[in-house]
Amino acid sequence: MACPNLRLRGGSYYWRRKATVRGTVLAFSLPLRTGCFRQARRTAALLEARLGDLRVAYGEKGSSATRRL
Repeated sequence: MACPNLRLRGGSYYWRRKATVRGTVLAFSLPLRTGCFRQARRTAALLEARLGDLRVAYGEKGSSATRRL
């Protein structure tokens, strides 16, 4: 399974994502503090879900709301 928002830097995975909320572009780059791809993928999925919750809380709808760049 492809994980386009995961990056391996210096032996540790980072979750990177850009999202648009209420017209403002937010750039996220969070260290996942693991070198294990399986664990990083699992954590990235949780972060994606939380970002979805944020979008809903701010009234954003549809997948294009986060990929408007």
